[in-house]
Amino acid sequence: MLKTKSAKEIILDRIESNIIGIYRNKRVTLEIEDFRVMFKIPDDLFDKNKDKFAGAANLDELIDRAFNIWADSIPEEGPKIQEIDKNISSLHSDYDSVKKEAEKINRPYPTRKNNILGLIKEIIVGKSFIYYLVRRNHRVWKKPISARLLTIPKNLTIKHRESILADYLPKVNDDLTIKIHEATEIGDFKFIKHELKIKKRAYKNKYKLQINMNKNKLYKRNLRAYELRRINKKSYKETRLTLEDEFSSLMPKECKDSDINKMVWSHLLYADDIRYPG
Repeated sequence: MLKTKSAKEIILDRIESNIIGIYRNKRVTLEIEDFRVMFKIPDDLFDKNKDKFAGAANLDELIDRAFNIWADSIPEEGPKIQEIDKNISSLHSDYDSVKKEAEKINRPYPTRKNNILGLIKEIIVGKSFIYYLVRRNHRVWKKPISARLLTIPKNLTIKHRESILADYLPKVNDDLTIKIHEATEIGDFKFIKHELKIKKRAYKNKYKLQINMNKNKLYKRNLRAYELRRINKKSYKETRLTLEDEFSSLMPKECKDSDINKMVWSHLLYADDIRYPG
């Protein structure tokens, strides 16, 4: 008998399919190759340094190690870094001219090497225009795109596909706004139920949206007074008798017409006070 896949396994299967697509897609391949040439990232970066990737626990760690290996190969000065500068000048601001402008106003500017490393870091954190060029959602697929750029093989990226799960799942912020993406499916919301519960509790505490039971009782009494007088058009006497019957413990000892009016107006003015108590 075939084992039924869990919801998590189904999501991971979808992530795997997208990873395969990222490694297979011709547009992605061409752009990745162009960027490698521009930044002098060798195609055999991973293969020549396999021992340095041993024991990596997740995709983030693999990407970090690959980045550091490449970064160590970039000199502070000399022909190699000058060539990278020349390669990227068509896509990024010219380093020398921008640095000169920064120096005019005494603004610190990174070294040539740090500037180049920073551009690759932008790809890793999903802030580069490469995601526009490859037509992939940077929030969701930045890790597999970065992994491919840094020559991490497809099988390892798939092996650590759970590293992408947090990027893939719907997000809920502190204002209880839920953000989804183009591949989100209804079943994906199951995995943020606990987080959503915590966020809702924090939101309620922040804005004091707790039910005040004393106000709750008065709210019901005042609502009933409003219904009797304004909706059912009952007389003061009929309203008073009904309220005394239904809310005996909450009624004034000598309920006057003015008391009933206060109840009606209280409902009109503070109808939502039960949800938003002061």
